[in-house]
Amino acid sequence: MRSLLHPRPGTTAAFLLFVSIAYLSLALAFNIDTSSTRTLPNTYIVEFEAPPQSFETVQEMKMNRQSFFRRLDERNIFYHVRQEYELMNAVSIQFDKPENAYEVSEMPEVLKMWPVNLFTRPNVIGHPGRIIPNLHASHNLTGVNLVHEKLGLTGSRIKVGVIDTGIDYTHPALGGCYKKPGCRILWGHDFVGDDYDGTNDPSPDDDPLDQCNGHGTHVSGIIGANDIAKGFVGVAPDVTFGAYRIFGCNGTSPDDIIMKAMEMAYKDEMDVINLSLGDPGWPESATAALGDKLVTHWGMSVSASAGNDGSKGTFELSAPSVGKNVISVASVDNLCLLAFVARTASGRLIKYVTENDKALNISTGVVTTLDPNNTPNLALDGCTPTTKDLTGKVALIKRGGCLFITKITTAWEAGAIAVLIFNNAPGIEAPSVPDNITIEVAGISASDGATILAEIQQGGPQGEVVFNFTEEEIEFPNPTAGTISSFSSWGLSAELDIKPDISAPGGHIFSTFPLALGGYATLSGTSMSSPQIAGVIALVLQANSDKNQISPLKIRDILLNTARPVPMYQTNTTDSVAHQGSGLVNVYDAILSKTVITPSKLELNDTAHLAFRNVYNFTISNNGDGEAIFSFDNAPAGTVKVYNQSGFFPLEKPIVGIENSTDGDLDLGVASVVFPMQSFIIPANQSANISISIFPPPVPKLDRPVIYSGYITILRTENTSDAYTTTNASTLVRVPYAGISSQLRDLPILNRNAIFPTVTTPYGNPLTNASSTSFVFNSSHPAIVLYQLASPTRLLFIDAVDARNTSHSFGLIPDGLETFLGRNDPQDETDFQQVSWSGKVGLDYTTLVSEPLPGGIELLANKTKLLPAGKYRLVVRALKGFGNQTDFVDYDTWRSPVLAVGGK
Repeated sequence: MRSLLHPRPGTTAAFLLFVSIAYLSLALAFNIDTSSTRTLPNTYIVEFEAPPQSFETVQEMKMNRQSFFRRLDERNIFYHVRQEYELMNAVSIQFDKPENAYEVSEMPEVLKMWPVNLFTRPNVIGHPGRIIPNLHASHNLTGVNLVHEKLGLTGSRIKVGVIDTGIDYTHPALGGCYKKPGCRILWGHDFVGDDYDGTNDPSPDDDPLDQCNGHGTHVSGIIGANDIAKGFVGVAPDVTFGAYRIFGCNGTSPDDIIMKAMEMAYKDEMDVINLSLGDPGWPESATAALGDKLVTHWGMSVSASAGNDGSKGTFELSAPSVGKNVISVASVDNLCLLAFVARTASGRLIKYVTENDKALNISTGVVTTLDPNNTPNLALDGCTPTTKDLTGKVALIKRGGCLFITKITTAWEAGAIAVLIFNNAPGIEAPSVPDNITIEVAGISASDGATILAEIQQGGPQGEVVFNFTEEEIEFPNPTAGTISSFSSWGLSAELDIKPDISAPGGHIFSTFPLALGGYATLSGTSMSSPQIAGVIALVLQANSDKNQISPLKIRDILLNTARPVPMYQTNTTDSVAHQGSGLVNVYDAILSKTVITPSKLELNDTAHLAFRNVYNFTISNNGDGEAIFSFDNAPAGTVKVYNQSGFFPLEKPIVGIENSTDGDLDLGVASVVFPMQSFIIPANQSANISISIFPPPVPKLDRPVIYSGYITILRTENTSDAYTTTNASTLVRVPYAGISSQLRDLPILNRNAIFPTVTTPYGNPLTNASSTSFVFNSSHPAIVLYQLASPTRLLFIDAVDARNTSHSFGLIPDGLETFLGRNDPQDETDFQQVSWSGKVGLDYTTLVSEPLPGGIELLANKTKLLPAGKYRLVVRALKGFGNQTDFVDYDTWRSPVLAVGGK
């Protein structure tokens, strides 16, 4: 038998086998639905033993599957094969009964099984139909303009697969046609159809036309648009495309379809694929695992979005970008942007943006605060109801402290006709507004908000400012240009890998849009930064006379080596590696570089897993025609505080320490690096192995844990006319490093605050020790366990214990076992996990953490049961980072109040 999970190195097969059996047997015994809104019911990706080593083995592999299907028929197991794969020995299969999954996991040829997850459609911050005059601003940030002008590279003969919402191939900038001579989109498939939402039946065909969404069309234009009339070109304007549509006009898409599209892109011989999609996940997720296999085994480059969850703090990266060798791409802001304009009677101007990209539908607005005295609590502005009458007025509210919807509702209930939310971070962001909200909402910058607030306060409690709102738009230099976008997700990965890998422009990016939706648009998101890297890879491939002689891993290495770290906004402090990876891509430097460093990033892990004596090794290769001298330095990045200290609450906005601060800013210290020598010579076409020592900063205990990071900088100089002289900037290469200042197992998993964890009645009444025993729980009136995760966890289970002797467990509760969970958003009280309990228990928890397993398959005979009437507690146990599942010390544990259970 094999596990339903996908183990990481060091995890025992016996333990994972038990987890899969425990989960399924609980589901069988309680007849529970193991699906959720994130998974398809009774649907799994089943991977078999003996993966294909080449396409010569595919036919034999398929024949072996036929015997597997015959065995299912012999057992009278009803099944539907959704997808069959060739790049991995796997199928996607749906059963009619939950117990069928256990029977399949028992078969000797089955290696792994994943539930089929649903991916949300990519979300962007959009400005459809609006055109930025400076069309190629982002190319000036990435060296693309120099590659076009000086090297003449345009991506010719390179094939790029776009796995997305489809492409409007009728757009003249994308060739205007499909699968005809002279067309640029020569391959493709629609896996779903317009009406597919992720849960209904797809309607596939060979026409991937996108006319209802636009996301894939925008992504494709970033990669390779070529609009002669407008003079607009993408990163690689001569690439040819494969268009693989995996989203309908609305809804979600399951990962088994996304994986099938990835496989088809490979079979169509795409050189690189772009995945501007993802949900928070682990490297073990199915799409991340296939992405990694495409890179390491099948030789295809894979670029993927890091995610748009920058407001949720650290450890929030998306799969498939967290795949070990998938390139995870963060976003930097573009050089310029557009905004609507409002003016005071004196002519002073403010700039505002809206989510629906329309000007506010008011001509004149009286702007004031929510506070009766015009002295709002800016940390929690708008988070509680106000007594101030705002009838017919515009509310000025600072961002932060609670959700946009809470602030907007507060203003609406006070009578406001519109809301201006000023940012608590650099730049302007359009507040997200639910569809059922009709009040006008706009976002303005932090500086404009502060200025308006000061003018209002000059008038005392009755103070207000009058603005004339117009539909006028202006282009202006983006104050946050070249810095990491506020929406870009923070790393590191759940396993402390350096993710994101690299950054590219993703904030305010102009590109193509379906002709039916305006033809062009300016959008923001890591969905826009990932195709920048896909296009860059196409340029690097074209720069090599034989593209087959440069591997995806080498391409990734040179891109990371030559990226340029960016500073935090309005500081001289380099932004954290956990935020930007290796830095902003520079393809011109990458193509011209004569130096390659491997590994291209140093993952230091936590303090329990540092290298022996803190020594780390890398190899420098001199690919130039002459010998060169290489010298070293350490360039620290900002050290990041990721939790507050009052209960280890994950910070919505991580605090970045300022090195050697003299003006009161927090100084968290930086890593120290010791080099064995300051410089040495490497002959032409030779390599040298280097060992360095990296020591974490001595962070005060109250500030731990922190993510510390930086860059090993390596300056190459060449011998010219018997004198060493520094050549151009491309000779400076870097290797990012990152780690955390404590043990990962010391980080809290369960978020503890005034709300979570808790147990409630079916009527939503939270229970305390004083009130819990007055309510008797049974199958008609179950207890509801609610909890939030402050950190990701590989394993969480809930068991019922004796109320007095909590070491005496009666077994796991139904639905009380989860694996590979991402953390929740601590700012969102609606983002939590929920499990109901009616007094039934199953397997003894002691078998869950024992090694080796006692009894093996006999565990299935352990029948679940209804506990006798009495008093119990529920215990939530979440495995800490890098924790040992066999040791209860390595679990973050919470015990419920005493619960009375009685009868049916």
